Amino acid sequence: MNFVVLSFLYGQFYQLHDEFSKCIGEGGEFNGNFGQFRRRHQAVSRSVQEADQFLMYSNVAHLCCQIITIIFVFYSTVF
Repeated sequence: MNFVVLSFLYGQFYQLHDEFSKCIGEGGEFNGNFGQFRRRHQAVSRSVQEADQFLMYSNVAHLCCQIITIIFVFYSTVF
């Protein structure tokens, strides 16, 4: 689950980076709509924050399930 979400967000940032790089000329001048790139970057950054909130609870739940499983396995081997 984490890999899928992170791959999607990485793809979004990579696409934004490629399009931004194409707008930079030979001499370093910018030929494009800077406001549009700023808004797109903010939108992707908000998506990262939302994914962080979702994955935080998902990771905690996974950790708790792993701890419970380890306790059951340890109990089964001892008794």
